[in-house]
Amino acid sequence: MVVKQMRLLITGTPCTGKTTLSLAIAKQLGCPLLAVNDLVSQMRCYSFNRRKEKEVEMSVLSRALKKILLAFEGKDLVVEGHLLTECSKLPCDKVLVLRCDPRVLQRRMDARAYYSQKIADNVTAEVIDYFQVKAEDAYASKVLQLDCTTPLSAKTVLRRLKGKKSDFVDWTPLLLAGKLSSLKAKRKENVTAQRKEKKPRRQEEKLIPFA
Repeated sequence: MVVKQMRLLITGTPCTGKTTLSLAIAKQLGCPLLAVNDLVSQMRCYSFNRRKEKEVEMSVLSRALKKILLAFEGKDLVVEGHLLTECSKLPCDKVLVLRCDPRVLQRRMDARAYYSQKIADNVTAEVIDYFQVKAEDAYASKVLQLDCTTPLSAKTVLRRLKGKKSDFVDWTPLLLAGKLSSLKAKRKENVTAQRKEKKPRRQEEKLIPFA
């Protein structure tokens, strides 16, 4: 069974398995795959902040993606990347939001040598359903949420897309039970830092890491 003529967006917290699944689905459909991070690099629509992280010019990226997706109307195309939820609403047919047990995410990020703040930010995003909420706000009924803690095959995902049944995901019991070590460690760092300061530091706006 193959879903035809579909511009599919695949997003979710970093390390949920977007790239691997996107490659498999594109192969199954016999269609092109566009990785948003690759497009950002090709267009050079980014700068570096003081922590040497990429900050993407989202308006530029959104315009480029919209142009590409409009050109694929009535055709198959897979687009993957966590930045998709930060773009202005894009023309598409389906949106997949991949979810993953935050403890598994933390292990994957540790293996990739993510620093502690980045791990804490991404685990927090997963726990509070950040990508799911953003996707549903923009794309409503086009969104399907899948728990990919255990990786799913392309055939299974395409079948799920046809059935339009999302997984129920709620990681808050893990948080309440104190089982998310990256968040506990970060909270301890913040408390220690505040005690060392004479005056409370003004809270900076926190962004989901772009790289």
